[in-house]
Amino acid sequence: MRIWSPMLQRLLFSGVIGVILCCAYSFAVASGQGNVVKIVTTVSPITNMVQNVGGKNVVVKGIVPEGMDSHTFEPIPSDVKTLQEEIGRAHV
Repeated sequence: MRIWSPMLQRLLFSGVIGVILCCAYSFAVASGQGNVVKIVTTVSPITNMVQNVGGKNVVVKGIVPEGMDSHTFEPIPSDVKTLQEEIGRAHV
């Protein structure tokens, strides 16, 4: 039995991504980093969605490369450094 309809799930997910972008943007403006927000995402579908929603106002870096299985992915030390440097993180 489904509790949430697929349309409601998409709407909720889009809302969550929007809130993440708004929070990251306000943090970037408050910290004086200009209008471009740097965001790190986990998997390529999330990377694509955040880039499409943020457009030219965001720079998105995905930790797991496109086409790689996220369940077997092993991060390298530079991935940790990237996570520490970026402002926003989008993960589901």
